[in-house]
Order: sequence, then structure tokens, then C-alpha cells
Amino acid sequence: MQVVGWNRDLNCSFNHVSKCPLNRTSWEISVGQFSCNCSGNMLTYHCLATEDGKNLTEGCSKSTLIMQGNCPVFGKEKEISFKSCLSNSLCPNSSYQSNDVYLYPECLNEKRKIYPEVRATKDEYFPIYLIITPLICIVLLVALLMWFIKKRRKRINRLRRCIYRQEMNATLPSELNKIKLLIIGPTSSGKSSTGNTILNKLCFKTGISSSGITFHCKEGASNRFGRNIVVLDTPGFSNLTKGVRRTSLIPDFRSDAVLLVLDLSRFSVDLEKDLQNVPYIFGDNIFDNMFIVFTREDELQRNCISLHDFINTFPDSMLALKEQCHGRIKCVNNLKTGYENTAFVEELVKEIENMKRRNPHD
Repeated sequence: MQVVGWNRDLNCSFNHVSKCPLNRTSWEISVGQFSCNCSGNMLTYHCLATEDGKNLTEGCSKSTLIMQGNCPVFGKEKEISFKSCLSNSLCPNSSYQSNDVYLYPECLNEKRKIYPEVRATKDEYFPIYLIITPLICIVLLVALLMWFIKKRRKRINRLRRCIYRQEMNATLPSELNKIKLLIIGPTSSGKSSTGNTILNKLCFKTGISSSGITFHCKEGASNRFGRNIVVLDTPGFSNLTKGVRRTSLIPDFRSDAVLLVLDLSRFSVDLEKDLQNVPYIFGDNIFDNMFIVFTREDELQRNCISLHDFINTFPDSMLALKEQCHGRIKCVNNLKTGYENTAFVEELVKEIENMKRRNPHD
């Protein structure tokens, strides 16, 4: 133990201790070990907290009467003073001598709960709050800003589409506001699903069947982008009567564009033969306003292949068909629903309208 000072009046030593005796037996042992026979004064052993509440100190001093609700402490000159006890239930409930302080452990509590000078305060944790609070505010502000930007972009895009539709409705003649599409292709290539995607509704029956789902021509219509879009879905090549020509199949449907729908995962010798018969079935001018539309766009995305790279893998017969269609090739994912395919349909409509302006009499 370190000697921290001498009582100048009593000429006795005082020592810092880690803890004081908390019962009569240990107190009497400390009395025997600590000599208080100094200067011939009537001194007794004491173990008290210091006035500032930071340390426990043992030393010799005259016994002093302490009133109820108070705890004895050593002052700056090692004289015995007192401070109020902060605990209600464990504080002294009657007057007592200062050398009987062991009867009230609350006055010798190692955590110094009874001395406000050494109680933990919020100031000790202030640096943590100083760091965490601004970080939380910054994160919230960034999240709010991102949400605002995203919402604003949606509004701007919606406004642009609305303005585009209004401008197109105001500038195009009424006859051009109607677009008629003829959908052809091999069996189970996704013709009906593509028609539903263009109309943005379930107009044509779809499903999985080796023999196809569509056996008769069916017409559907929908208003999109300020246009009245009319789609005619036709049976697959394998379900067409052998030798039938377009005049007997669809005599009253004059289309603005023909969509040849192909499954990008299905190329066979039979398909090449069917494609060779397309001019015979639908007329020699069928390629003038034809678009090749590949379904299963998700297959390209899953394999990280662009449409341009996929076209480079075409066999000679498909490359020839591409030239006959003037390179008009599209790709669609019919698994998407609602407005997810809006960009595909909007782009298709724009190209068809441009084609109609270039060929107004077709």
C-alpha cells in the first residue's frame, strides 16, 4: 500500500486500500494490524472513502458521531467529515459513530454509488453518440435521396411516354393509328404468347403441346400507345392444310406487318422446308413487311449471348431469310408480364409506323 499523506495534527499515516472491512470480525482484525498509538492521542482505526469519492483510505482519527442518512468520509486534511447517502433502503437509519461504518456497507460500496462525484455520466459515452448519430443521419438522408430520385425518374419516364403518345395521336392520320399484325410461324414457336405480349392481355390460348394449341385463325385487339393494334394469330405451319394459300386462309385481313415467330432454340431441316413454303402460302410479297421475332430471349440472357452474336450463327437459309426481311429481327421474352415488355412493343410499333410512311400505298 502506498502512503498518501500524514495528518499534520495527529502525525499518523493514511493508506489507500482497495476495499474496507465490511463486518465486525474483519474490522477488528484491521484494528489489530493497524497501529493507532501515535502522539498519545485517543485515536481509533477508520477505513473511509475520501471526500471526492475516488479512493478508499484507512487511517487513525477520533471517532465522530454521524447523523442518520449520512456517511463518514476523510476530508482533504484527513479530518472526518460526512456526505449524504444516495441510497434510500441501504443508508444508515440512525445516528452512529464513524468507526462503526462497517455496519453500513453502502457507505463503503466499491462502485461509489453514494458519491455523485464518481458516478458514471453520459459524458463518458458522448464520443460514441457523436459518431453514431451523424452516421445514422447520413444513411437516412442518402436513402431518402435515392428514393426521391427513383420516384422522380419514374414520373419523368411516364410523362415522356404520355407526351409521345399525344404527339403521335396529333400528327398521324387516323388511318395510321390502326396497326394490323399477322403472326405466322411453325407450331409451338410462341406465336400466341407473342400476340398476348403485344396486346398486353391474354387474348390467345397458350400452352405446351407437340401438336400445337392454335388450329384456327383468331383475331384480337387492344389500344396501346394511342394505337388500335389488331393481331391475327394463325395455326402453325404443321397445322395448315397442305396446299392452302393465304387467300383461302385469311381472305379479309390486310396486314401492316407480318411477324414470323421462331423459337431460337429450334432449327431443323423441317423448319427450313416450312420457311421455303411461306411465299406459296402467304404470297410472294410476304417478305416486304415481315419481321423475324425470336422468342425465349431469356435463353440468350442466361448464356450471356447478344442478339447480334446469335445472328452470326445462322445457317445459310436463315441468313438468306434475314436479307429478304431487310434485317428486321427482334427478340422477346414472353415470360415477362404486364408492362415489362413495353419497350419491345413500343419499338416494334415505331418501326412499323416508319415502314408505313415509307410505303404509304402498300
